[in-house]
Amino acid sequence: MGVGTLGTGRSVIDWPSGLTVYDRDRCYPGYTLFTPFHSPMAYLLDMNGEVVHLWMTPQTIHAKYIGNGHILVTSLSKSIEAWFYDITGEDTFKGVWLSEFDWAGNLVWKYKLNNDPDDPHNARSTIGWDPKYRVILAHHDFQRLPNGNTLILASARVTNKDISDIELLDDYFLEVTPDGSPVWKWHANEHYDEFTYSDETRRLMREAPGVHMGLSLGDYQHGNTAEILPETDLGKSDSRFRAGNILGCQRNVNTIFIIDKETGKVVWDWGRDHLVGPHHPNMLANGNIIVYDNGGQGGYPRRTRIFTRLVEINPVSGEIVWTYMHEPHRFYHHKFFSFSWGSVQRLPNGNTLSLDSNRGRLFEVTREGDIVWEYVNGFLGRINWGRNRAQTRLETGVYRCYRIPYDAVPDFSDDFAFNYEGEATLLRHPGMA
Repeated sequence: MGVGTLGTGRSVIDWPSGLTVYDRDRCYPGYTLFTPFHSPMAYLLDMNGEVVHLWMTPQTIHAKYIGNGHILVTSLSKSIEAWFYDITGEDTFKGVWLSEFDWAGNLVWKYKLNNDPDDPHNARSTIGWDPKYRVILAHHDFQRLPNGNTLILASARVTNKDISDIELLDDYFLEVTPDGSPVWKWHANEHYDEFTYSDETRRLMREAPGVHMGLSLGDYQHGNTAEILPETDLGKSDSRFRAGNILGCQRNVNTIFIIDKETGKVVWDWGRDHLVGPHHPNMLANGNIIVYDNGGQGGYPRRTRIFTRLVEINPVSGEIVWTYMHEPHRFYHHKFFSFSWGSVQRLPNGNTLSLDSNRGRLFEVTREGDIVWEYVNGFLGRINWGRNRAQTRLETGVYRCYRIPYDAVPDFSDDFAFNYEGEATLLRHPGMA
């Protein structure tokens, strides 16, 4: 048998990593925050694709910048019940759902479950907690609110025979104060009749909730977003879209929806004739909503599409007013296709930041569809799966990414060492010059 030697070429399976496109004149300058899927690190990049800061965190899928150099991250549960969560064998993160870290990586805040599984949020005496809900974990998304409270997206097991005889994995929102006290909650199954699902959708949900998407039995909606509506002219004229209402997303039902925060009612939903497995809808300053439309499979009945697109809609008319897909004039758009995960952010200069999540390719695209910045993640996360979590998969995929303006980040020039000539190795805002 011959022994292979290193050649001078490069295999096509050696996917490049790092910065691949940078059109300085057309980009929106800033830092980009991301974390590889199931990674213990959150990375901050400059426009040149260089890591200028990182945070060590509990293993996570999602880190969000909340200002003043702080990030908020969701923890991952290794057990079926979240109050048994233990990432290091120590008590620091046992039962912790969210953790806030300062610029230096110090843990400055956390939300932790109560030890009582019948009242895990210590909410029975304040906003009420029905012990029929068996809490599983926080997942996907969270928001630090303007009043300092924190909104958490979570799931619990519950049986609701008005929906299905099968036990459901039900999404709920929970708002907690800085001291961890619950002040507001919303359970999806309790508002099931407020969604404009068709009779066929309801029939299929009843028969096999979640199964035909290839996910676990009972995962009938699979929420992934907790966005707070900003103040807009639309919100001032139409109470459905007023500031403070909650915008959510149901990946398995191809639906995005809005909850009136004051009444708890579902006041708007859209998408089942247009979206497939969507993620991360968020409202723009003009009142439109932009959403990451994954493709893949989703819906009752199931719809299939083998490419991903970014979609901006007018929520009043339901009209799609802008779309981005890779090579739109070709028949087959599979080069941009992320079956799961995803985020989309409209930048102040009109460009859009998004990513090919499963491949870990972050990109900024103009309104006309030109890619003006692109970065391919080469850092790794690790997923343990299978029976007793005995199998391991290394992962370069990225769930979400965010562009952060330079002036929103503290001056960190002193963080970097000086070289032997006494000159700083990095400037205040690398990539600006």
